[in-house]
Amino acid sequence: MKKKNSLVVLVLFSTMLLVGTAVFVEACKKRPLFEDGIAEVLPEEMSPMAEKFVSGVKKFKEKVVLYRKNLLKSDEYITLDSAAWNIESLFNVSYAFPEEKYEKNVSQDLKFVLPVAKSDLVKMSDVSRLYDEVVDKVRDAYSNDGIADRKKLKSVIVWISDKKDTECTVNVRLVSGRSASPDNDLSQFILGPFKDGDCWYFGEYGGTCEDPTVGSDAAEQIEAYINYNYAWNHGSEMGRRTVLTNILRYEVLPKNYYDDVHNKYYLFYININDNASSLYIDASELNYYYWGAKKVFLESVPVDENVPQDYVFFGVDMKGVIEGDYAMFKSSSAYGIPLSLPEDAIGTAVDILKN
Repeated sequence: MKKKNSLVVLVLFSTMLLVGTAVFVEACKKRPLFEDGIAEVLPEEMSPMAEKFVSGVKKFKEKVVLYRKNLLKSDEYITLDSAAWNIESLFNVSYAFPEEKYEKNVSQDLKFVLPVAKSDLVKMSDVSRLYDEVVDKVRDAYSNDGIADRKKLKSVIVWISDKKDTECTVNVRLVSGRSASPDNDLSQFILGPFKDGDCWYFGEYGGTCEDPTVGSDAAEQIEAYINYNYAWNHGSEMGRRTVLTNILRYEVLPKNYYDDVHNKYYLFYININDNASSLYIDASELNYYYWGAKKVFLESVPVDENVPQDYVFFGVDMKGVIEGDYAMFKSSSAYGIPLSLPEDAIGTAVDILKN
């Protein structure tokens, strides 16, 4: 593949993306514009969906407390999907701050085993015990995420895998972050956020082209800019808070998103046997992959995966890895429904390290 670094190509590409976005919105008004992450304005009190959410969270919380105190003599059964939803929802209501603007995100994956009783049903008592285990393990992981200042927990995402007759795996992705500082502006510019002279190793925390000891890489830098500029992070009104629910996550492979115009992939994906020096990415290429990431996560994935129209882009986790002969950006993007809730109906989130 030919490497394109010229200013003209980047200007044309940026213009093409802006025009393409306008056409996309005009042609598909039934879908949301993920670009700015603005959800539909909700009424002053609660929407029917918000009321249902609050009711479900409260019921689950009550049962967790009762099972914890051994005050229920009989058990009940719920589906695996309900178990995942309840754990994710109660945790995020209790400890997450999704409305913050973050300049850095850290994702950590935890796994738990949940007994399956019969026909994909699980006991509520087992789910209750698992919730307490999730809180403990997430607290430990969060305390060791490497973020020292302006640290907050953004969310957990919970899903089920490896279903068997007697057990399944409950996956919990913890997303924590450093809240944005007024002194650290990650906003993009006309050609993109990267400036002349910027140069990063593609991944594996390989640092800059000049200093391999810097604890970052191209994938992490692009991730930070995408999340800062496009992930949903609108604050809440006085006396209210916002909770993200029904979170959907998608594993995104770069080989599935090819740019025919520029004869390369929108996300970094190269055969390292062709040119090992391409693992070092300069400013023009960094900006190309920044705009490519925006297109993939805000336009292509929502359409390809039929993400419902009331969902917003919640963020992406990008990692630069080598698999076989290929170096690439492997990513996981998340989308969810933001609900505006009165604090007196759902309570306030607390720092999990202090609770």
